Amino acid sequence: SAARERAMLFATAARRAGAAVGLAVAHYATNGARDVARSEAAPAALRFGLVTDIQYCDVDDAQNYGGTETRFYRGSLEGAKRAADGFREAKSDGGLAFVAQLGDLVDGQNAGGYGAGLKWKGAPNSKKALADVLAAMDGCDAPHFHCVGNHELYNFSPSELVEGPLNRGRHAVAKDGSLYFSFERDGWTFVVLNPYEVSSSLPKQSPGYAAAAALLRAENPNPVLDGPCDFFEGLEGPSLRFVPFNGGLGDAQLAWLAATLEEAGDAPVVVFSHLPVFAGCASWRN
Repeated sequence: SAARERAMLFATAARRAGAAVGLAVAHYATNGARDVARSEAAPAALRFGLVTDIQYCDVDDAQNYGGTETRFYRGSLEGAKRAADGFREAKSDGGLAFVAQLGDLVDGQNAGGYGAGLKWKGAPNSKKALADVLAAMDGCDAPHFHCVGNHELYNFSPSELVEGPLNRGRHAVAKDGSLYFSFERDGWTFVVLNPYEVSSSLPKQSPGYAAAAALLRAENPNPVLDGPCDFFEGLEGPSLRFVPFNGGLGDAQLAWLAATLEEAGDAPVVVFSHLPVFAGCASWRN
């Protein structure tokens, strides 16, 4: 409904340095709560930290996959520490309900399969990199809720994410074994989506991989499932989204999301996702 659309605030991933996003949002308070949900008993304003795309990897700076920007892989660890400092300061100065981390906490090169990460071929650096960046983020002791990004899946299987350190203590990437879930704070409902429930980055025996592979074969003329190639050759407009680093929610998650929004009623809802869920705020490429 229109009322529900007004009540939803989408927090989507941005391709920026983690520190810049973290420090910018650490002091952000949702003082516009009355504009988000115009109910007679609007919930109290609260504030939370937001950080995304840290993509830590202990390798030298380099261009991104598309060659359009420089990634500061090693330096992003210091950026995560600065973000945690900002969150900690915000928590002690008026309170901070939690920190939302929108995915790509560590870079795919840690898995040892490409780029400078080939130095770890056969002995992935994924677990160490994740431990290092979580230690940096633990500079703030607020609860941390994590979204799954494509780089998480380059390094870990879904079961490893559910059972690993990203889902222990103050950190949560899953609830009851599911990588999409919701939680409540002070009258607000927060939804954490898994936009890679359908993805070619999932284990090949999984239903999510099968669905993604079928879609990519149908919509992308390039051999994107067979190895490196130009993902975008021959694609334009909406078809640009049918590439391996993107993903989908799947029917079950969409049904769950609809039910969760219905249950929230007129209360404000914030949706977290690594991939944009509203086409108007995204490039067709993501």
